[in-house]
This record gives sequence, structure tokens and C-alpha cells, in this order.
Amino acid sequence: MGAQADSSDFEPVHYVEGYVEGVLNGTADYRGTPHHFELRSAEPNSSEVYQLTPLTPEVFAAVTEAWQIWQRSQQGRHGAPATPLDFVLALPQDRERQAELRGFVHNWLAAAKPSSFLAEGDFEQVAAGAGSADAQHSLRVKWSRLAGTRG
Repeated sequence: MGAQADSSDFEPVHYVEGYVEGVLNGTADYRGTPHHFELRSAEPNSSEVYQLTPLTPEVFAAVTEAWQIWQRSQQGRHGAPATPLDFVLALPQDRERQAELRGFVHNWLAAAKPSSFLAEGDFEQVAAGAGSADAQHSLRVKWSRLAGTRG
């Protein structure tokens, strides 16, 4: 499974939803349009392979809203230590809406699998802007689509 020669330039990472000693999943641009990405393989001393799924504007808006709900919950912690469940945390008034959004996105992604493809992802840390508290704002990614692959 080799990478095609159509590597893109570094693109913005919008959100990182899963991060454990490396980027697991989230939303980033591929060729200028938002895509959901999910880690599929990470072998030592080789590139990480991700499944990318293009997002419609409606799904990207839902992902964005869910991310904003999570960010509000983090601001509401007032410096309390993070827990393993922080990725699903929402303030009480946002919990129902967040559950709706996550269900919608999850179901949509399951149905969109036929439009998914595999790509190697090279994430790079960049200088965070002044006052930026979110690590994902300081990431960008360079994708190399793998030849002959589908989701």
C-alpha cells in the first residue's frame, strides 16, 4: 500500500476528538474541504494510516457545534483536572443537544463509509496563537492518499 504522488500541502486541523500518545480521530481539511479522520493503523517506524470521510456542510456544522459544547464544558471546569471521559462532557444544559449531535454524526459517518478512503497523515505542531488554550489549534496535517484504497 504505497502513497500516491498527489500529496497535499499541510492543511488545518479543525478538531482533535481522540488523542492518546498521538492523534486518533477528529476533523481536518483534505484538499480544502472538511473530512472526518480516524486512525486505522500505526506501526512503529512507519506512517500512520487514517480513514478519511468527506463531510457535508450540514455534518461539519453539527461537528462544530458538538465541539463548541465540549469547549464550554472545559471552560466550566475552572481548572479542575481532566478525566478520561472529558470527550463526552457537556454542561447540564447542553447534554441533550450534544447527544443528538453525536448521534447524528455517528449515523451519518456509518452511512458514508462508501465514500471513505485511506491516507497517510503527517501531523505537525505549529506555533499556537496568543492566548490559545487548545492543542488542536496548533496542529496541521499533510495527507498522502493511498493508491487503490477505499474505506
